[in-house]
Amino acid sequence: MEDMVTEILVRLPVKSLLRFKPACRAWQAIIDGPVFIRAHLRRSASRWEQSHSFIINPHSMVRVPWDRWPVPSNRYRFHQWQLQRGNTTTSPRNNNVATFLHAKDLSDDQQFYTTEFTHRDGLVFSTTTTSLHVFNPATRDAITLPTSSRSNLMGGGRFNYHCSGLGLDPRTGMYKVVQAFFRFQSMEPAETKMGMEVFTIGGGGGGVGWREITSDPPYPAKRFQIGVSVCGYMFWRFSERHTKLERGILHLSLEEEEFGITGLPDELDTDNSFLLDDLLGRDLCVSASNTSCTMLNIWTLPVADESLCTLWQWRYCIEYPWSLCSVMALPPFSDF
Repeated sequence: MEDMVTEILVRLPVKSLLRFKPACRAWQAIIDGPVFIRAHLRRSASRWEQSHSFIINPHSMVRVPWDRWPVPSNRYRFHQWQLQRGNTTTSPRNNNVATFLHAKDLSDDQQFYTTEFTHRDGLVFSTTTTSLHVFNPATRDAITLPTSSRSNLMGGGRFNYHCSGLGLDPRTGMYKVVQAFFRFQSMEPAETKMGMEVFTIGGGGGGVGWREITSDPPYPAKRFQIGVSVCGYMFWRFSERHTKLERGILHLSLEEEEFGITGLPDELDTDNSFLLDDLLGRDLCVSASNTSCTMLNIWTLPVADESLCTLWQWRYCIEYPWSLCSVMALPPFSDF
């Protein structure tokens, strides 16, 4: 029975599903169906909540003939580090070694400098100084997105800037990559206009290539950042001037492709820098240090439960030396 087959397939890892897709047309139709994909994602997320892990990409330097100084390697190497929370006396952790998953060489990207990473449902999105990439370490697949004619967030020297992000459209079940471009740039920040465009991964047909979003952000986003995706929304920081003016951050609905402004926590001092992150793909997080850089405060916005019609919740206050370390990720448990 098809229901029984689906119940079996949804419990299998991605590698096994890829092997079983060619077995017959019926299995392929089930595995490629949007209902099955969402069910598999929910089950995978549930397993991850019980067994936490991090994907790590080591940062290494290499020498190249055309540069006087060592440059970052253009080889991605993905490792998985399993977080074990047992007591060291009763359940030894043995979590000091990361397991190698996959390596990808981007040697064609001659001016290669990795800038930032983000992830969504096991997919890893990365920007370099010249291009945008999406990786699936589980299946060892990778794509380099085509260059857009609108991409014009240029930096100094050989560097390009990218204000971009990866997220899931909850209506279509398709993943979208969004990036910003200048419609008009002026020495006066108030006169700078920014637009955004979207690339639907696996869109097919008319979805191939970059497509301009009809509406524009109310204010320009900071041009060097990767957006945070939470429950069908993508969030970016505004430029410093507009962050202080509006006390908010930019959001985009991936379903409606409409922009808006999400307010920041009342207690947050916008004169201090802050970071955006997500918690379990359900809550938007803001972390910021105090003025003396001795305490880290973290607020969460429960997007999954209340959409954007809710208030920030102050969750944590951690004493630590901000000058010596920074937040990398927020594990999905309360005693981190």
